[in-house]
Amino acid sequence: MKNTDSIRQVVILLHGIRTRAWWQGTLTTLIESETNSIVIPIKYGRFDLFRFILPFHFLKSPTILKIEKRIEDTIDQFPDAEITIIAHSFGTYALSEILFRNPRIRLRRILLCGAIIRNDFPWDRVYSQIADTNSRISIVNECGLRDIWPVAAQSLTWGYGSSGVDGFGTVGVRDRFHDLGHSDFLTEEFARTYWLPLIEANDFVVSEAEAAGQRPAWLLGLLRIPYRYLFAAIVAFGVFAAVSTYIGPIVGWSNIAREMAITPGLAKVSAPTRSLVMYATSPGAPALDANNVDGQTSPFSYALSGVWNDGGTAIDQMVAQVTQRVASQTRGSQVPHYDNKLGVNLDIADSHFMKIAIVVGNADYFFAARLDTPISDVAAISKSLRDLGFLTMVVTDATRAALLSAIQDVASLTANSKKPVVLAFYYAGHGFQIERTNYLLPIDADIDGKADAASEAIPITSILAQLQSSAVQYMLVFLDACRDDPFSVVPLVQSDGQSISPVMTKSEGFSVFLDNLELAAQVNNMFHAKCTECHSGTGRYPDLRDLSTIADDNALIVPSKPQKSKLVEVLQGSSNHPEVNILRTEIEVLKCWISRGGPVNSSSHPTRGLVLVPANSYC
Repeated sequence: MKNTDSIRQVVILLHGIRTRAWWQGTLTTLIESETNSIVIPIKYGRFDLFRFILPFHFLKSPTILKIEKRIEDTIDQFPDAEITIIAHSFGTYALSEILFRNPRIRLRRILLCGAIIRNDFPWDRVYSQIADTNSRISIVNECGLRDIWPVAAQSLTWGYGSSGVDGFGTVGVRDRFHDLGHSDFLTEEFARTYWLPLIEANDFVVSEAEAAGQRPAWLLGLLRIPYRYLFAAIVAFGVFAAVSTYIGPIVGWSNIAREMAITPGLAKVSAPTRSLVMYATSPGAPALDANNVDGQTSPFSYALSGVWNDGGTAIDQMVAQVTQRVASQTRGSQVPHYDNKLGVNLDIADSHFMKIAIVVGNADYFFAARLDTPISDVAAISKSLRDLGFLTMVVTDATRAALLSAIQDVASLTANSKKPVVLAFYYAGHGFQIERTNYLLPIDADIDGKADAASEAIPITSILAQLQSSAVQYMLVFLDACRDDPFSVVPLVQSDGQSISPVMTKSEGFSVFLDNLELAAQVNNMFHAKCTECHSGTGRYPDLRDLSTIADDNALIVPSKPQKSKLVEVLQGSSNHPEVNILRTEIEVLKCWISRGGPVNSSSHPTRGLVLVPANSYC
């Protein structure tokens, strides 16, 4: 047994899929007997081909997290030792994911073999975690010229690359080519010839195949065809056939198409690596514009600044506390949603980082409904961030040009930082999603339809891409935006088929938007036919013509509690009517507009409790 106090180097072994990695025993014995090192063979169980092939990261995450935890445990147990990792096949992929999201892992050397890491992996983002990348032998990639599996992995599915055959071809990584197959590296002979000199004496041995200029086997070319697209097409066709045969006739294709076209809320998009994206509310529900405590800020901003002020600066605890406070304050009508890809429980009060924040609040829109609280939200959030040591840029009522300019200024600032940066981006204002792309709305955006979104609004992904730089270690994104697609509904029509706008409703004093002209006409006609019965207390459906006569009834529209509004209750009660199908998305949009509160005035006719309006309004 070696004295661990004298150990100057620890070698960690990572295996691939569908194996119990018995080779680790052979290499452990060899390396420990020939070098002053201790070997830790990490085993994570048999990883099946099903999880490997399917392009869903959640199937791989538990295994990668297990590997990450065991690497961290090893580093903690040997804090003064240099760490070398030898990774094979899926172990190389797991290691690349771990390094990219966990900067606390610092290594002396990485030895890869049978690698399935993407060929364009951004090694420059992790060079700071390797002891001496300038030597060009701190990261060595052993390439097998007869190894079919990296090429097959790249061809058949997404997320992998053929680096175990073709190499990375980048500075900082030394590709070494051998006339070997996928598992031929994992032998005592290979390790003694090529790895022991590196581990013990930092000596790099040129391979025979490399010296002879040998090329990969020509049969590998047949595997380079992207069969994954053919595979995906076959699966998609199978799903389509099943739906057409068994589901389509039951629910009706028209209903499926309509539900697919109407996607409320900001799209549920995964956070970038090393980032947290936190939304003020869950997908499909609007974010309230004012809280019910002081009425000055939104529920989300009120809770977020409050948690920070109370010392809740560790991310895991912060998101839990903010979620609980918002849900409690709104009695469950608004529950924040978040995606945490930071990889660490970051404490944003940590003074070791350069901390920069851009805080944006848009309230006074040219072509959309004015919001009451974003300016107050910005004041509260920016104060809290400054108290936590963030250099904070505040932008209010920003046009598209002004917002893009501010983002560019912050990006330049982070790029010039000499320290790792924690970057925070906060936005309060209108937002929407179209076809799974989320947009923030500048105050001068004039959008008449979906085609205008790209030129008038700003995709959130574009903002995050501009803010990201090599100096940004972690990014925190907080979106306190209304979450409904403003283009998923169309205006109500009169019984004669003519479209009416809110200022043309005259005696009604109210307008209702539905998703379909034919449906709108049916609802309108039904409400008119049921008027007398409704207001005598014997019916269920009020007539919009008479809503103006009871417009002062506080139970009809309750801005702070849309779910208590009589109009919402009526539409919900109508949703099961045999002749009319009112979608849940329409009810949510209705609640959104009620929660925005108050009348919308026009020069010709003031309307109270505006429910929905044409395409230049956003909710």
